[in-house]
Amino acid sequence: MTQPAATRSRAGEATAKRQRTIQTKTDQREKSASKPTTKAPQTRARIYPVPPFRKQHLKKPGLEASLDPAPMFDAPFYLGSKNSMARSL
Repeated sequence: MTQPAATRSRAGEATAKRQRTIQTKTDQREKSASKPTTKAPQTRARIYPVPPFRKQHLKKPGLEASLDPAPMFDAPFYLGSKNSMARSL
């Protein structure tokens, strides 16, 4: 059994009106609710305590001349890329 069209439209309008009133009440409640105004705190790098030791300067052990094997700053055996060798000739 179906209801007449006029009855269905009145029932639909009543339901829509009820839903609109519920929605407006919900909107008002959400608008009046307190919102957090402050941002989350930002943390920065921790500052660790400085140890009570004085600064030390360590000398290099020995002299470069007494190192075995002696340091090679020019590296005569290094060939590098073949292209750079051809350009230097």
